[in-house]
Amino acid sequence: MFYPFGEDTHKKIEGELIEDHRSLFRKYFESDEKLDEFINKNLDVSKGNIQRRSINNIQRLVALADELIIVKPGKYDLAIFFLLSCIESLYTLNDYKMQKQEMIIDFFENYITDDECNFLIKSIMVSSRTLPYDYEITIERFSLLLVAIRNHVTHEGIYWNSHFIAEEANERTTIMNSFLAKPDKNSKAQKVVFTNTMKFSELRDIFIKGFICFVIKHESNNSVE
Repeated sequence: MFYPFGEDTHKKIEGELIEDHRSLFRKYFESDEKLDEFINKNLDVSKGNIQRRSINNIQRLVALADELIIVKPGKYDLAIFFLLSCIESLYTLNDYKMQKQEMIIDFFENYITDDECNFLIKSIMVSSRTLPYDYEITIERFSLLLVAIRNHVTHEGIYWNSHFIAEEANERTTIMNSFLAKPDKNSKAQKVVFTNTMKFSELRDIFIKGFICFVIKHESNNSVE
């Protein structure tokens, strides 16, 4: 095999990449053996190198999200933007013909567990002047809130509006957020108020476990065998 920068440099770069993946994914696997199997299998040759590109994009975009939390502690819009960009990247690499909003809804409907769905739904309440009193959060409606945050970052330059419970907090004191969002997929955006009782680290974990699930479910589709 030809290595443009030499075999030793290639091995060094590959080793550093594997360590980056181990650092990110370790807590989501029951053993180091399962972790290394996941990393090595998906860094190996696949159709169009889709699997390798997928886990590399996950690592890079999650790292960007993490860095932005350090830049502006307690504000999470840009971090959410990069996590949603990772969803869009995975779907685009795998040639899904869907609008970005649909990608995000599909991800939360199909690649996170029922327990995680229930946790997200129970953590959020939404209200507005025009919503019916019996309006309830579903995983689709939760996804639309995240889409609204993404759109505010992309189109409005609103980077520091979203809040979560402090990571060090022992009590789940409700956090209130307010911005324009679609209450349903085919409705117009309106000003909504939503309360949140989750920590950002909990949402981040759900994203990453969903990314892992997505990659694993596409291994056979992208196999070169």
